[in-house]
Amino acid sequence: MKNTDVVKKPLSILLLIIGDFAAFCVSFALAFFTRKYIGHIILLPKFIVYGYLSKLFWLPLVYFFFFSIEGLYTKKIHFWYELKILIKAVFISFIVCLSIVSIGKLTDFISRLFLFFLLFYSLIVFPIFRIALKNILFFLGLWKERTLIIGISPTSIKFAQSFNNNKYLGLDIVGFAGQTKEHIEGFKTIPLSHAKKITTALNINTIIIDENALNEEESSKISQELGFFVNRVIFIPKKHLIFLFNSEVNYLFVEKIFILSVKNNLKSLTNRMLKRIFDLFVSIVLLPFLVIVMFIIAVIIKLDSKGSIFYVSKRLGQNGKLFNFLKFRTMYEDNDKLLKDYLSQNEKARLEWERYKKLKDFDPRVTRFGRFLRKTSLDELPQIINVLFGQMSLVGPRPYLESELDRINDSIGTIVLTKPGITGLWQVSGRNELDFQTRVDLDCFYVTNWSLWFDIIILLKTIYAVLKQKGAY
Repeated sequence: MKNTDVVKKPLSILLLIIGDFAAFCVSFALAFFTRKYIGHIILLPKFIVYGYLSKLFWLPLVYFFFFSIEGLYTKKIHFWYELKILIKAVFISFIVCLSIVSIGKLTDFISRLFLFFLLFYSLIVFPIFRIALKNILFFLGLWKERTLIIGISPTSIKFAQSFNNNKYLGLDIVGFAGQTKEHIEGFKTIPLSHAKKITTALNINTIIIDENALNEEESSKISQELGFFVNRVIFIPKKHLIFLFNSEVNYLFVEKIFILSVKNNLKSLTNRMLKRIFDLFVSIVLLPFLVIVMFIIAVIIKLDSKGSIFYVSKRLGQNGKLFNFLKFRTMYEDNDKLLKDYLSQNEKARLEWERYKKLKDFDPRVTRFGRFLRKTSLDELPQIINVLFGQMSLVGPRPYLESELDRINDSIGTIVLTKPGITGLWQVSGRNELDFQTRVDLDCFYVTNWSLWFDIIILLKTIYAVLKQKGAY
């Protein structure tokens, strides 16, 4: 460990604990006064601040204990993953505190309603304080890790451009070491042979090995040589290895063998039931609002052009079963003829259609109002009916056409394990800007690595993607 880390790491941990304590105090105060205000309305027993402070001095210790166990003071991970861990730690802390109060017969002095309010405010206040604190720590240089990327490929370049100076990951990327002298805007590049020298000279904390740019032997050699000098090694795997994300490594002591276990999360009946319950809950909550919006859209469609309100097509559902896929109609009735004529006269558009099965700049088939519906993704709203009937999910793989089976190839067995989704990982990763094979790869990754939290993240990111209107056409 380098000398700078001896000071930086303990200091950053201390400041995170202080920040969490401040977040707890704010949550405590909000919960207390909410409970007090409601108590005046519905005539609950009165209580005073001093009494609560003297009886609940141990509460923050429970929070800090579980925060520490979950690695919230040491792990440098992406915001969404830290938020998941933070929510988990807050819930566990709440359950433990509620159990202590109930089993210890402290309910005469401590309101359980107060604890529920504390949970509610903690889930809001702690993430806000953490975002602010991580920004401060990064600005002060306490959360930064000088990082060198080994290997140059489009994947590692995109990674650097996206995550350099990310406040949560703490990556301060100083440059690339590669076998080519490719110029990368904003970053320095050095020969691969100088990687060890630069790592020690610049006190590099983290190295990122891009396996897309290196062969297996080079990757293994570099990780062993440089791993000794840095705090952590991050790998950017080749595309065909993404299924290892949801894997677990074990060592069999007697047999002296390493084994790698890979789970397929949506193969589990329990997970599929949990996903279905989540779909129904969200759909039913949103339905009253969506019915009004859908009625207005239906009227405008009829006024804008001739034809039906809905577009219905057969799509591949769970277990390969075909179902009627619903969308608002966005095209003219004679759309096939319009497309054929346009592609025969436009070579660039024909090549684009062959690659993406979409036309980005101009599609002659789409109506005036249809362009708006597609741009805002409002044409997808009728699929909520498919969700309620159990044919689709809110989040899932892309609803593929039967004619696309040959292009999906061996991945079809994984994709049809679950229901297709209104949105999915492919949609928040570029939508129509992705080529067909990348969409298939993302769908397979989603199915094997599914979690309820994954669905929540994708839904939130979908809202952001729709508002930005990026990749929609």
